[in-house]
Amino acid sequence: AIDGVHLTKSSGSQFWPIVGYLTFIKDSSLFPIGVYHGFSKPNVSNAFLLDFVEEAQGLIERGFFFREKLFSVLIKSFICDAPAR
Repeated sequence: AIDGVHLTKSSGSQFWPIVGYLTFIKDSSLFPIGVYHGFSKPNVSNAFLLDFVEEAQGLIERGFFFREKLFSVLIKSFICDAPAR
């Protein structure tokens, strides 16, 4: 999920988090994947999402090791607000 959040009412500073959720864990909490910070919405979503896309591609292709065990990664869905679609 990606959505903008204003940090204060007066500064105009806002951040746009990318958050994840593990569907296979009961009562899982959202966790941060990445954050964009600025004083307006990102002008180009490709620049904002580039690092996420590159890392996600690598994880999907190769998986990752945790405690000497290889885990595969599957992105099940993306949830975006209307402007992000």
